[in-house]
Amino acid sequence: MKDGLVVWISQFLKVRARVIEKFLYNFIPAFIFAPLIFYYGYIHSEIVLQLIALVVFLVDFYHFVRK
Repeated sequence: MKDGLVVWISQFLKVRARVIEKFLYNFIPAFIFAPLIFYYGYIHSEIVLQLIALVVFLVDFYHFVRK
């Protein structure tokens, strides 16, 4: 990926760009945003938000753990 942010962070931390890319685009959405969306869906009794959060979590978690 040629994302400037990913390249800059990877050069700054001296790690491969793929590691930063997986963290920014898969780990954070799966383990930060999806539970937050699920929480708001649970509080407001919105099953649609809960389903969206579940799908976001499953897709991003799958992309995070695959090679």
